[in-house]
Amino acid sequence: VTSDRVVVSGGGNTLISRSAFTPFFRAPCACRPVLANPMQRSLKYVRSPQLHARSCRSSTHLCSPLCSRSRSRSSSCSSMHSTCQWPGTSLSKGHCCSSRAFMALSSSVGDATCQLGPKQVKNQPTQDAVVTLVPAQLQQQQRLDAASIRDLIALNDVLSCILGDSTALQVEELLDGVINVVYAVHGPQGSILVKQALPYVRAVGESFPLSRARMEVEASAMQLLYCCCPSHIPKLLYYDASNSILAIEYLAPPHQKLLYAIRHQQILPGIVDQLSILTSSYLAHTNLLLLTPEAAAEVAQCYANQDIVDANKRVVLISPFAPNDLTNRVSPELWEDVQAMWSNPEVSTAAAELLHLYRTNKQALIHNDLHAGNLLVAPGSLYLIDWEFATTGPIAYDVGCLIGNLLLAILSLGGVQQVEQQKLGKQQQQQQQQQMEQQQMEQQAGQQGL
Repeated sequence: VTSDRVVVSGGGNTLISRSAFTPFFRAPCACRPVLANPMQRSLKYVRSPQLHARSCRSSTHLCSPLCSRSRSRSSSCSSMHSTCQWPGTSLSKGHCCSSRAFMALSSSVGDATCQLGPKQVKNQPTQDAVVTLVPAQLQQQQRLDAASIRDLIALNDVLSCILGDSTALQVEELLDGVINVVYAVHGPQGSILVKQALPYVRAVGESFPLSRARMEVEASAMQLLYCCCPSHIPKLLYYDASNSILAIEYLAPPHQKLLYAIRHQQILPGIVDQLSILTSSYLAHTNLLLLTPEAAAEVAQCYANQDIVDANKRVVLISPFAPNDLTNRVSPELWEDVQAMWSNPEVSTAAAELLHLYRTNKQALIHNDLHAGNLLVAPGSLYLIDWEFATTGPIAYDVGCLIGNLLLAILSLGGVQQVEQQKLGKQQQQQQQQQMEQQQMEQQAGQQGL
């Protein structure tokens, strides 16, 4: 225990609950000052888009009370404590937590850096995230492109410090995402990932509208959960509510999606321990049973994320069990099995029960889209990304989605390999065809020359 943090080390997959931290928060300690104001305690590590605002240059910045090395700790902290105000409502119509709800949930996480397993958590970065907030009513959303990203970075000290010279940036759009616009930005000194939520699904277009509030939920959830598992949650560096833009740390190669690692049959030592530490830490630390009923209800309302939840339950828990749903696509080899499932009353009853639990059982803050495509892995490293689906729900939903998706990924290996072999065969045929055409052209040219 120090004046800055509480470090709890434990072997195996230890669950650290709020009760374990309570004595450190409430009991006087020779090396830890007593925090009479619970707001100051919750502000210690948790940085939410509605934490506190202060004027910086001519724009509004939301900053962490943990001071960067470039500032005087005493002057910055005293200024923060005297001017910090928590708004009574969220900054954009309730999609992020109000002050009471966020403080209640952040207290259950605790202002501590802890080790939940054999791997030591990484240290706090030397530079804190400076989250820039442009009030939504001042300007309408502008879609990101390479030029606007360079302008954004040139005006932000933290991002410029990470990347280096803004005139020498390489901006690459990543097209493997479905819902959002995502760019990888590489500079002389480092890289970041920039993400923007449009008012619709990017891969489909305006025919599939989707609220931009999902990005506000993602920013809030990432900042909250970075406190309890910083080794598995990317660090949020920047958030602009007006344009629904956030920037996070870039996870460089050899990081890749777990789905690709499974398809390539790669061996990942320690992956089971990492998955168990990740899920147990964020699901335990955000358990709403640790809160009063009033605070739990307020947190559930703040993270309702209604558009996303409605779309997700339709795709996952309703459409697959509806024979007349036109969005279902069934492979011919599986048609008989799917028909048997649809005609089985026990399956229909079980699906209805699961849907009811998903709608009503608010146990913890869940990722709500936990699959192998949202897990980035490298030897000894694992990160869970894309928190825009986050909501309060049943803990078993995340665990079940993870296990089910891993089973699907493994069981589909034979089909994936078959498809890849077919693609490879077609490519070889095309190459041979091109070579034959080239030879014919050369022969014709030679005959004309003679």
